[in-house]
Amino acid sequence: MKVKAVFVDIDNTMTDPLTRIIPDSAVEAVKAARKNGILVFAATGRNTLDEYESKTMAHIEFDGYVGMNGAICHFGKEDPFYSLPLDVIDIETVFAMRKEMNFAMAVNTLREVYITNYDDMVRKSSKLVDIKLPELLPDNFDYKKEAIYMVMPYITKEVEDLIIPRLKNAMPTRWNNWAVDIIPADGGKHIGMQKMMEKFGLEKHEVLAMGDGYNDITMLEYAGVGIAVAHASDTVKKSADDIAPEIDPVKSVFKKYGII
Repeated sequence: MKVKAVFVDIDNTMTDPLTRIIPDSAVEAVKAARKNGILVFAATGRNTLDEYESKTMAHIEFDGYVGMNGAICHFGKEDPFYSLPLDVIDIETVFAMRKEMNFAMAVNTLREVYITNYDDMVRKSSKLVDIKLPELLPDNFDYKKEAIYMVMPYITKEVEDLIIPRLKNAMPTRWNNWAVDIIPADGGKHIGMQKMMEKFGLEKHEVLAMGDGYNDITMLEYAGVGIAVAHASDTVKKSADDIAPEIDPVKSVFKKYGII
């Protein structure tokens, strides 16, 4: 297999699961891959156009970004060439259930992330990533006038199971025990991959993907080769073709597959 492009998750794939930062070995691996003519794309649940959520990877130059679990695809800080917002009806339902059940929720517009309130679930989830907590959602925010691409209720799986059946055109993609991303039903990281691949004329067999979470499964399955990191769950590992070593996973995989 000749790899021409790599789609790599950020949190707990590029970043070290203990330090929450991207190690030098991964930074240098991306630089070397691009020098070799390999395209490297960040594929993440983060809002890659938000100043704070993109800060962790700001020192790395990627060829493009698949952000908010495939809801946006863009280059640098340009407006996305592809975007898929949530249905307003589903947004209205989620906001109503948030008010009824009193949970915190992050709200992603195109370039901003807000949060409704802070609670223990927010604090537990935030320990998993190196991101500043979002600003509070303005009182005058009107979700009917501004597109929302993803919401992240800070809820357990049990509460998620009460909400999701009431949504018409949205689905959950979970990456930790304390929060769930709700995205368009016809979205996902693999959709963002497809859009980026079309832009560069790439075929599936030319693409490698790396990830660790449940929100990476469709991406790992869609790629020619899907790589799960060592600390991924068994479910994620079953969706992958190979498992990265625990030490320097990005660098090791890039070497193994002739990317660097």
